[in-house]
Amino acid sequence: MSALLGILVILGVPGAALAEGTQIKLSLLAVDQPKAYFDLTMRPGETRSLDVEIANDGQAPIVARTYAADVYTIVNGGFGGRLHGEPQTGTTRWLDYPSAVLQLSIGKSVRQAFTVAVPAGTGPGEYITSVVLENDQPIVGGGQVALNQVVRQAVGVVVTVPGLRSPALAIGGASHS
Repeated sequence: MSALLGILVILGVPGAALAEGTQIKLSLLAVDQPKAYFDLTMRPGETRSLDVEIANDGQAPIVARTYAADVYTIVNGGFGGRLHGEPQTGTTRWLDYPSAVLQLSIGKSVRQAFTVAVPAGTGPGEYITSVVLENDQPIVGGGQVALNQVVRQAVGVVVTVPGLRSPALAIGGASHS
């Protein structure tokens, strides 16, 4: 699990061409955190207020979407955030993060406040979710091979609930058919 934590950084994606000479460069930062993601220790029943900074560091105004998303392990390890509109489950439901579509001017940033509330009765362990920022409408490509592109940033929210943990692995009987 510590390898996953090492990968929970702001996922930078190279800028996509908006128009000739301009690029999308969105920024999503965990505010007042020593790491590039939220690394929290919380007890069951506890609530904490947090902030992210959302910015347009690109060369043109843009409409961006932000939302909370479940996470999953990507092929060969790493961190993936679910897409907009996919169901929110588990730890993502602990977040009170307002989904929003924002008009972002060039060089401007906004803060988005949200809370994390660990449900009473939650067992000890490490729980992970994310907050995502992406351009609202795909950038339409041109030329012989045209790809529509969405540029995404994600910040992990890792909540460690302290207590005695008993890791275990059980492998059942093998069979062949």
